[in-house]
Amino acid sequence: MSHHYYEPRSIQATLYSLQSPLFSETVYIDDECERLAAPVTTLINRFSEDVTPFVIWLTGFPSSLLELKKQNTSNQNLLYYRSRTNTIHFLTAIYFNLKQLESAQPSTTDLIKVMNHVIQSIRK
Repeated sequence: MSHHYYEPRSIQATLYSLQSPLFSETVYIDDECERLAAPVTTLINRFSEDVTPFVIWLTGFPSSLLELKKQNTSNQNLLYYRSRTNTIHFLTAIYFNLKQLESAQPSTTDLIKVMNHVIQSIRK
């Protein structure tokens, strides 16, 4: 992703490929979310002049989780709750990575606000 041949048109595919492991029966506990967040932070840092693809991707998380919740309405819907936990940890890792970049990349300020909103909406 930091390679000079990586093109902006590949951003969406990369983001969705990093999202898919979050929706699993396993809760990540060994910094997997941090490792998954690192490429996203790299992409945002490299392509910060246009954060639109990142905003579109981020705002899709709540609806993806809602769909997962609707598939099984029992209180024992472990797939939903574990995916929600993974997603919150993943997005929180990206959020704090971006907070560190904020002074160097002022264009990430709006993205940080979107991230905060998405995280809070998932937590409800």
